[in-house]
Amino acid sequence: MSGQAEDCQRRRRLFSAEEDALILQLVKSGMSYTNIGASLGRRSSSIWNRVSRLQSLSFDERMAGKAASPQPVEPATPTKPKPTRVEIGGVVVCLGGCGRRFYSPDRKRIRICIACKKSHGDQGAGFTECALRL
Repeated sequence: MSGQAEDCQRRRRLFSAEEDALILQLVKSGMSYTNIGASLGRRSSSIWNRVSRLQSLSFDERMAGKAASPQPVEPATPTKPKPTRVEIGGVVVCLGGCGRRFYSPDRKRIRICIACKKSHGDQGAGFTECALRL
């Protein structure tokens, strides 16, 4: 049992500057991550992660060098006005039970025609009976 617990809690070894330089040199020469990891006593996934980290760091350093030279700032262009509200009313099929088509001022929310609302209201199964009275 103790061997399994030690395997799950591996210690992280930090990469030294010499290892970083060696890894980048071996990658440029075309050596695989598995072979690089075996030669350094590390896993291939840690080599892959380190290479990607080093490449992104070198990219950030290059970008930081470009950012050091000030670029002329262009004036902000005015944004386009927001489009006007689209008409959301239209003809829909009644979901109240009759199945007839009717004009709804809001096709997404109002889906029951007036006649079905009245008939459902007469049956006593509306919201008023379910509402909480204070």
